Amino acid sequence: MKSFHDLLFNRRSIRKYTDEEIAADDVKTILQAALVSPSSKGKMPWQFVAVDDKATLEQLSKCKEFGARPIAGCALAVVVTANPYESDAWIEDASIAAFAIQMQAQDLGLGSCWIQVRERFDKDGKEAEDNVRELLNIPPDMRVLCIISIGHKNEERSLSRKKNANGRRFTSDNGETNSGHRSGNVATHLATAVEGVVQICSPNLANAAALAEKVGCDATNSPSGLADADIYIVAVKDDAIAAVLESVPTRCRKALWMHTSGSVGKSVFDGLGYDRYGVFYPLQTFSKSVDLDMSRVPFFIEGSDKRTTDEIRQLALSVSTTVYIADSHLRQQMHVAAVFACNFSNYMYTLADDVLQRNNLPFSVMKPLLEETLRKACSNGPERSQTGPAVRGDREIIASHEAMLDGERLDIYGTISNAILKRYNK
Repeated sequence: MKSFHDLLFNRRSIRKYTDEEIAADDVKTILQAALVSPSSKGKMPWQFVAVDDKATLEQLSKCKEFGARPIAGCALAVVVTANPYESDAWIEDASIAAFAIQMQAQDLGLGSCWIQVRERFDKDGKEAEDNVRELLNIPPDMRVLCIISIGHKNEERSLSRKKNANGRRFTSDNGETNSGHRSGNVATHLATAVEGVVQICSPNLANAAALAEKVGCDATNSPSGLADADIYIVAVKDDAIAAVLESVPTRCRKALWMHTSGSVGKSVFDGLGYDRYGVFYPLQTFSKSVDLDMSRVPFFIEGSDKRTTDEIRQLALSVSTTVYIADSHLRQQMHVAAVFACNFSNYMYTLADDVLQRNNLPFSVMKPLLEETLRKACSNGPERSQTGPAVRGDREIIASHEAMLDGERLDIYGTISNAILKRYNK
């Protein structure tokens, strides 16, 4: 028998399943786990509906607008219901039973995912509970808490991010990111790296829905629709942070709030009624379409007080192996350094690509050169690794290059060459 500790720390929400059916004995074992779960005063107000019919599973997956698609691909869905007239602790009792179902599935080597139903709605604004009741003929006095999708795993999810459990999280994808890239780049990577995301918020509901579908949670396009959560992460462009924070409902401001900017201080929260807040800055360039190993991304954090800083640090360590406590000044310096090393360098790549394209050459011819340049810069230091005509003081070559350029390229080439000449040829 596996230890409870191992079951708990190895369980992950699994949303992709194979086509393999679940053995009848295993289904029975899962339902038995629910039936023996504890309840307030032993009232056992819950009832469970097991669904394995593919057509019905497909219909169940449409009970709410976002976050229910895993049901369509699972082998078994257990609908968790309870009677509020039998117990005023029906939510707690049903939640314990749902947890027992998930842990039993884990013990059997199966994957599962909690699909919230209570207080969720379909695209027409109809309560998801009503949709489930109507589909399965559930009596009107029974409330539907959730649906647990279960199946043989068709995905493996890293366990490194579950080293520390810090409650539910919320990622706000609202405009450009702190590095100035396209909307949602930072939010996309954080939402998939952090365990327990319950909602995505973006002014563009389609964007929010796409990320929510990927993560398996709800979506909204309005601050007034924010779900109650323990932690909220604001991943927006720097000049939008203050406006986002000002738009947050008062009921949500008692939770822990963080923004992801390297250049904006925690003082942006001042005077807005936030109890706990800070900064959660990942030093990396992000693109939605490019996968990243977030465990290798360094995080620079800061909290409103020591206790909050410790809480943010634990969250960061659940994502990455490298976490630094850095105040606003240090983060700003890091951001400046990152702009030089990353953003400016990439623009140089763009200029180089322009030259290559005019001569019918692919940018990939530069890959060995770029890899070796980075390797030397990291091993020997960038200053000692500088090469090229300017560091040699070869003004004749510089002049011949300038003769081939004009406009912006000529200005940039001249400015950079002169800076290198000045630094290395004193």
